[in-house]
Amino acid sequence: MYSASTNSESPLKTEQIVEKSLQGGLWVVFSNWVGRTLSFLQNVVVARLLFPEDFGLMGMASVALELMNTFTQSGLQAALIHRKELDQEAANAAWILTIFRGLLLFAALWIGAPWAGLFFREDKVVALIRVLAFAFLIESFGNIWIVGLRKDLQFKRHAYSRLLIYSVSFVVTLVACFQLRSIWGLVIGRLAGALTQMIGSYIFALQRPRFGFNRSVARELMSYGRHIIVLNIIIYLTMQADDIFVGRVLGKKALGFYVMAFALASLPGTIISQVAARITFPLFSKIRQDSTQTKSIFKAVVEMMALLAFPLSGALLVGAPQIIQIAYGEKWLPALPAMCVLCIFGLTRALSTTLVSFLQALGLPNKLARFAGLQLLLMALIIYPLGTSLGIVGVSICITLTSGFGLSMLLFET
Repeated sequence: MYSASTNSESPLKTEQIVEKSLQGGLWVVFSNWVGRTLSFLQNVVVARLLFPEDFGLMGMASVALELMNTFTQSGLQAALIHRKELDQEAANAAWILTIFRGLLLFAALWIGAPWAGLFFREDKVVALIRVLAFAFLIESFGNIWIVGLRKDLQFKRHAYSRLLIYSVSFVVTLVACFQLRSIWGLVIGRLAGALTQMIGSYIFALQRPRFGFNRSVARELMSYGRHIIVLNIIIYLTMQADDIFVGRVLGKKALGFYVMAFALASLPGTIISQVAARITFPLFSKIRQDSTQTKSIFKAVVEMMALLAFPLSGALLVGAPQIIQIAYGEKWLPALPAMCVLCIFGLTRALSTTLVSFLQALGLPNKLARFAGLQLLLMALIIYPLGTSLGIVGVSICITLTSGFGLSMLLFET
């Protein structure tokens, strides 16, 4: 069970932090609702313009992009939020390291793209990866002080920046897809979102980074971040193993159906989990010294997430046939069985995120990495027999079972 050191903040101070988090949290909820609504509408429109094979190609490219993104992840943003004070030296060091990582990531993706094409036996994915790599390069030059908005619980201002990104990406993607009627419309929208994120970080952040590099501060940030790196790698393998398997074994058309089913079924869970992660991690990081208040607030947050997740996932499960047929069209009906299974996965995902944020804020990413490793091991044992015998439905059952297993471990620990 969780235990913490004795209370070093007054109850009033803790209550003020919680009140500020809740007030700002409404903006996080609003921005995520807008973002997910635009994403859903975008998928509805694009699904009628493109084909499952196009979404499968984009899914293959995304697997490669996220693979390199995860393996070069520094955990610097989490380290800055977890740090007691975010000062200029820490921001400067994190900014320089982030830019260096962006250059390294871009080069790795450009050079490694042909290997992804060979793995998936699909030449078209090479050009997609190389062009999409520019998005990571652009984002790496963003203002690192944007993290300070989350650390200081200034969620309203941070929400403005997210709304700008969602809106620009939505408009550009739809215009590009209508004009091109190809997968490159999605690529152009992604690049537009990256550019907007970079520019917006300098508009909305309250301070600016400077060229300066304190090695001791950098080592401190990397020390915390290295546990986040391990955790992120394992989480990536857990979350992307399904796409990798479907793309490699079942093909791009099956992956297209699976990607669409996953995106729709996990929509409630994604909305809830993103809101939870953005609010609870900085909140728990600030009040973690107050053990009594932390445990009571943690319990209240978990109960609230459950009250939101259960009815949303249930409603989506009941209405799945009508949603697919009316919104996406009959050509997407083969995704329906997988979507029904994945609705349960979305529920477990929503609940797990709050538990992960809680343990991460307590400085226990190494423990989370062990849990995620066990979850990955279970997935490795069952994904092949389920996937080869039942197709994308079997893969959906696999990740739902492993997600439930991970949730049970987190509940036992907290």
